[in-house]
Amino acid sequence: MKKIKNDAGAPRLKDVARKAGVSPTTASMVFTGTGRISEDTKQRVVKAADTMGYRHHHRERKTVKNGHHVALLILIDPEWTFIWHFIAEMISQIQQDLTKLGLKTVMIPISHHDDDDVIYQKITKLGCRAVFSIHIGKDTLFQRLESEGIPVVLIMNNKYQDKYFSICVDDFQGAYEGARFLLSLGHRRIDFVDAQREDLPILSTDRYYGYRKALEEEGIDFQDDHRISCEIGCSEAELEKRFRRSLDGPNAPSALLCLDDEIAFRAWNTLSRLGYSIPKDISLLAPGDVLDYTKPYIPQITTMHIDMTYVGRLAVNMLENRLSNRIETVHVLKVKQQLVDRGSCRSLD
Repeated sequence: MKKIKNDAGAPRLKDVARKAGVSPTTASMVFTGTGRISEDTKQRVVKAADTMGYRHHHRERKTVKNGHHVALLILIDPEWTFIWHFIAEMISQIQQDLTKLGLKTVMIPISHHDDDDVIYQKITKLGCRAVFSIHIGKDTLFQRLESEGIPVVLIMNNKYQDKYFSICVDDFQGAYEGARFLLSLGHRRIDFVDAQREDLPILSTDRYYGYRKALEEEGIDFQDDHRISCEIGCSEAELEKRFRRSLDGPNAPSALLCLDDEIAFRAWNTLSRLGYSIPKDISLLAPGDVLDYTKPYIPQITTMHIDMTYVGRLAVNMLENRLSNRIETVHVLKVKQQLVDRGSCRSLD
């Protein structure tokens, strides 16, 4: 019988799945021996694979399934160095909980510019049986790993929550409740200070609409000039120009809700250079709580705190369930943010 191949040459898992009338995840479970798959489905998938001449990589790398390493993908690009303090507690919790399961954590530093093949080779050469990806979104890499029986759990990346098992932060709720707090203090003109985080496009969207929802409930109209956009590499002079544009005039904002507290830190410095005092002249609040507030050079910003120890615990629980084959459909868990009042917001008379 003639073997069917795709345009790239060798047949792939998704080709087999399509021919068998199942999802790629189900086809992968058939070859890896995981999940609760009916005998009829197994036979259809195996028959389709034999017809197409497909060979699953899991059969060539049997040691992976029983390996003891779990990869932890972490960004090392310079613009992401501020998150190290933020994720340290989570990493520690992940390591502790994986150790209890007899698994070892292998941290793999990567850059946005790393090729998928390079990252894939690092993961497989270490014999990693599963992968945690912190903030990083690489759809083609995740598809490849999942198709070969290496489960992936995304941490704090909402972009792919409909495709992969994910532990996310409820960014809509965090911004909504932060804005509600400012409204409860009497603020009515609250501007949103925005920025785009590479690989996290949904972060800005969720927090922006959470903020907008809070204003709408109070019947407060939002104007386009109530949103201050700041590129990550924006110069001090450009930041001052954009803040002046928002703050000048009779209807200046009395409060700013920033995308995260790293952006709020930059906003605080910009406002100080412009002669504004916080919170006397303007209040400042941010979801995220990513900075190290024990450092004397970090101003005390009121934030919506994320319990990263809890995030780490949930991530390991989700992975354990996957390795134990107790869940077969994509699951997403979202962690709520909690207000931490550090005094950067004041009540209006």
